[in-house]
Amino acid sequence: HSSLNTNAYVESWHRTLKETYLANIRSQRIDGLVYILHEIIALDFMSHDTDVRANLRRRVMNKAEKERQQCALDLSGK
Repeated sequence: HSSLNTNAYVESWHRTLKETYLANIRSQRIDGLVYILHEIIALDFMSHDTDVRANLRRRVMNKAEKERQQCALDLSGK
């Protein structure tokens, strides 16, 4: 996983969490955060995944994922 920059993924996820899901939360108590993570964010991710699998939404790949996909296609001769 040398080409995978996990720190960038973590920072991106943290920014999304703060700006999208926690932007209007005044009191960030742990029980409220757990509720948001479990009930709202998990459902959003499941809904997005379902849409991608049903071809209702396109999956967006980052540069590293595109490179791995192209490598796999090259190996398979496609």
